[in-house]
Amino acid sequence: MSARAKKKARTNPLPSELSIPRVIREWQGEEYVQGLAWSPDGLLLAIAEISGRVTILDIMNGDIRLQTQAHALGCCHIAWRPHGNMLATGGQDGSLKIWNTENGDLLHTLGSGRDWIECLAWNQTGESLAFSQGRVLSVWSPAAGLKDGFPPMPSTILGVDWNPGGDSIAAAAYGGVTVFPLEGARVPREFAWKGSSLSIAWSPNGKYIASGQQDNCVHFWRVENGSDSQMHGYATKVRDIAWSPDSRFLATAGSDEITMWDFQGKGPEGRPPLNLEGHRDLVTALAFESSGASLVSGSADGGLILWDTIRRIPLWSERLPSGVTRVAWVGGVQTRLAAGDESGTVAIYDIGSPS
Repeated sequence: MSARAKKKARTNPLPSELSIPRVIREWQGEEYVQGLAWSPDGLLLAIAEISGRVTILDIMNGDIRLQTQAHALGCCHIAWRPHGNMLATGGQDGSLKIWNTENGDLLHTLGSGRDWIECLAWNQTGESLAFSQGRVLSVWSPAAGLKDGFPPMPSTILGVDWNPGGDSIAAAAYGGVTVFPLEGARVPREFAWKGSSLSIAWSPNGKYIASGQQDNCVHFWRVENGSDSQMHGYATKVRDIAWSPDSRFLATAGSDEITMWDFQGKGPEGRPPLNLEGHRDLVTALAFESSGASLVSGSADGGLILWDTIRRIPLWSERLPSGVTRVAWVGGVQTRLAAGDESGTVAIYDIGSPS
């Protein structure tokens, strides 16, 4: 299946309560924005720069709650604990650090100090944190501490994601995806593919695992029976993918268009994808809003577009000073969007009530 296939636009618009984005805060860092993570209440935003500096910003008054050189050799990933006041940061110095976001105290330091802490992911309840260091996947719990590790993978882990139930972790590396169960016999399950996986996302309904690939394609597996398919035709390697909240669509980057695969019914095989056209450069960041009615995308030339995913039209566009590196939504009383770029600029938008 080709990412360049077209399909006639649908004409049944879905009303949305989202308003035109309004800038409520801008923050200027010093370097490339490597990570963005919202607090559960949407009032604080953690910003990681590639240098290793981490800042927690109060978006209502612009105060800096915390600013620290978290990792001497650079920061790889950050993740805010759901329903809690902990921020996890992973660095090139081989350390995983857990911070108290209320007072800025460093609570824990983990990791061997050898390979980078490449990936971090909390499960949905915030009870467990999965992290990768080189070829090794580990799990840490605020309640129980560091749990037993898992057998090393054949190559460096480049992506981790929890299943919706929070009892299994998928890890992507060269050769496919391995699922590590936390309960029972804990026998890893292999989803093989002769390629290098760069990104991974478990569908919210738990039925699919999708992976963006080094060789300009997207691969996905049906978890129930292990059957797989490949979607090809991308201009570049696929580093960013995102599921809609209802698991119907998988949005993928890999060119100046966004390709959306429809998983309704029997799945995307044999059907052309939907394509969102509007960027002038490579799409570099994707994220669905919590209702699924909207998608935000960023591109290498600084372009930022908010899409109506039902009518497949752009609702709003903006331009950051340089290439967009990260986008992140938060819901609640107000829906907010944060976007960061290569120059260290972070823009925060208020987009009204959730749909």
